[in-house]
Amino acid sequence: IPFVATFAAFFTRAYDFIRMAAISGSNIKLVGTHVGVSIGEDGPSQMGLEDIAMMAAQPGVTVLYPSDATCTYRLVEMAATHKGMVYIRAGRPKSPVLYGPDETFHIGGSKVIRQSASDVLTIVAAGVTLFEALKAYDTLKAAGVSVRIVDLYSIVPIDRTTLLDSARATQGRILTVEDHYAHGGLGDAVLSAVGPEGIKVHKLAVRTIPHSGKPDELVDHFGIGARSIVEAAKQKQNKPSRIAFPHELWGIPLLNILSGPAATPPEAKNDFIFRKSDPTEYFHIVKDVTVKCVTSAPEGKEYRLKMLMPEDFFHGGVR
Repeated sequence: IPFVATFAAFFTRAYDFIRMAAISGSNIKLVGTHVGVSIGEDGPSQMGLEDIAMMAAQPGVTVLYPSDATCTYRLVEMAATHKGMVYIRAGRPKSPVLYGPDETFHIGGSKVIRQSASDVLTIVAAGVTLFEALKAYDTLKAAGVSVRIVDLYSIVPIDRTTLLDSARATQGRILTVEDHYAHGGLGDAVLSAVGPEGIKVHKLAVRTIPHSGKPDELVDHFGIGARSIVEAAKQKQNKPSRIAFPHELWGIPLLNILSGPAATPPEAKNDFIFRKSDPTEYFHIVKDVTVKCVTSAPEGKEYRLKMLMPEDFFHGGVR
């Protein structure tokens, strides 16, 4: 069974062959090392920041991202016995050992490594950012904020069940953190898995071309370190998932453009606000503190009738 290992950035030179190997269903295993800004002084030319997107784009390619030595060992075993192409993303920094020698892993799995009944946010990470998430966990816990930490060691296939269960247990809030460009990485994989269920995902990722520096400084500077995770977690905790409409809002003229006098209180279902007395063809869509009043056209298309801005609202508590 052929295993090929090199800097993840260097796989870009061989991508034509990787693509053809995927098309051919080749049983080869690729290991990309020196990923992300956490490699430090080698600089952006050596930083693999698009490798997850490259590999996950090819159908049938399994993408694994271990965080410690135990997980890496077990996933290499899994890769060797798995029929089909596998990509293992391996970091450069020295990492603590999280898991004992008897810990089990499987392709398509994940591990919830911190959780409680009072968690208000799920943080999903892998590799170097998993350790940053654990640092953030300690800081947030000391501040009285409980969060759940998921080690997403299998990106393709992804553990959709655990992600959905965790999101639903934490008020529908997910924060992803990755040492990878924002497009096509771990965050997008999570979003694709939970987005159809209405779960919102906030992504921390490398969003600009990085530069050379010390690993810890770069991780912090590019917004994927513990400090950025803590800040994002607190913002997510304080941000309402949707606008609440208290009694004072029921009869304001702007909302009565379509509905007439509000005889009944509004009801909220996900992102839709409506009144039982509203005509069925009218509804109000709440998105990012903005309401769009729309109606359906005879051909089934929607068109906007009125846009309400935040200043038009009285902001109440969260439902």
